Amino acid sequence: MGTPGIVTIDGSLTALQAIIQAGGFADSSAIKSVIVMRNQGTGKPIFKTINLKEDLAGHKQYNDIPLKPYDVVFVPKSTIAKLNQFVTQYIKELIPISYNLGFSWVYDLNDNDYK
Repeated sequence: MGTPGIVTIDGSLTALQAIIQAGGFADSSAIKSVIVMRNQGTGKPIFKTINLKEDLAGHKQYNDIPLKPYDVVFVPKSTIAKLNQFVTQYIKELIPISYNLGFSWVYDLNDNDYK
């Protein structure tokens, strides 16, 4: 799991390099939906969504972009990770459900039908 924080840009740095420098992707990362927020100096930032899965699979840079100072790179959780978090927070914690499965069988040793 990565460590959020500030990454210093020395020379050129891409979004993928910044993520790796910050600790890499977690198992629950949405690698296809990495968001880069860039300040254009107009007071209204622009957002770009990039798919880094292809870049990780090969040796070519397909979608990775070079970063500029003050860019913010955000790696969201995958859909299944969000669903798992929802189930944990709102179902397992709030509703008292027993998740243990089993069955029991009772045999009466005093049954008199076998005389």
